Amino acid sequence: MPNYKYKTKTRVTDVDTARYLCRIDGEIMEKGVPLVYSREVTLAPWKRREKRGPIYSSEDSAHNKASARRNEKTGRTLEKGIHLYRLWFRFLKLGLELEAMNVEMVVENETWVKDHTNPDIPQSVLDQSEKERREEFERTGKTAGHFTGRYSQIFRCKVHKKIKVKRSAYKGWDLDKVLTQSFDEWWVDHSYLFEGHMPKILSSKDEWVDNPDFIYVRFDRTAQVRDVREFLRTHLSKEIKSKRATFTISGKNPRVNTIQNNYNALVLLLRGWTPKDICTADKIYLRRTDEVEPLDGKGRTQGDRLTIPRDRKTGKELYSTLVSRQREQGIFHLLEVCEGRFGMVLKS
Repeated sequence: MPNYKYKTKTRVTDVDTARYLCRIDGEIMEKGVPLVYSREVTLAPWKRREKRGPIYSSEDSAHNKASARRNEKTGRTLEKGIHLYRLWFRFLKLGLELEAMNVEMVVENETWVKDHTNPDIPQSVLDQSEKERREEFERTGKTAGHFTGRYSQIFRCKVHKKIKVKRSAYKGWDLDKVLTQSFDEWWVDHSYLFEGHMPKILSSKDEWVDNPDFIYVRFDRTAQVRDVREFLRTHLSKEIKSKRATFTISGKNPRVNTIQNNYNALVLLLRGWTPKDICTADKIYLRRTDEVEPLDGKGRTQGDRLTIPRDRKTGKELYSTLVSRQREQGIFHLLEVCEGRFGMVLKS
């Protein structure tokens, strides 16, 4: 649990209630952060997307097909589609750039606390709050019954977290290159950190490689296929699962489009864009995350963009509602990457 800081109503300042995403050396960045290496990613043209197929989830789409996991030239294979490793790289680059600028991110916004039974509120703050209420009663002549809601609240301040990458978790990554190179450039010399080898039939003893990462088995060409399958299931599967790549995607089924939206929302907000700018830009930054559009046309998947929710009474488009959730998840991924992992889902 974060170490929260609390204030009474009369001691809350304009800075405490100001809405901002981060600060540098204590200064609130109202006009955005001057990012150089971290860039938002637009939705690819239709023809390009049509070739690779949809990548909404990681199990049943083109995202996790052999073409997204295998390198036919090198004979190496990934645990999951390369799109996810590209996103890991982007979030890590962002973390390194923010760290270099000494950025403190707001990881929890301020709020008014109505329930004073919260055990971590200091007694001194509770006593001061009660004192202010009594003074208010005496000044106005009203009874305690009139002072509810904001008059009895305590203010919980924002929680900031300094962005710092855990370098010990990224041995072999060459983090200076992560910051300055593109993913494609960096991947050439670092793909081995994530890849295994595709199965291969050895046609000669000379192809034997004395490497503990490999398992060699023998099959009789006249063996029954069902016996081979049973052997693979009961014996070989245990051996293969006993070792994994050095760096693996943490989540079970991370969704590429969802994480890409999280990244775009965070980067654009850091640049100083408004939620409306992000949602209505000519280029699409928040893309649909579901493969099938609902028949009633009221879901999140109208066209190629995420559908903007509307106020039920007024019909007003709620840009901030849509983007704030993407921002929260983006910050979550940024912080997990700084710790050396990637792919978990922020629980609601």
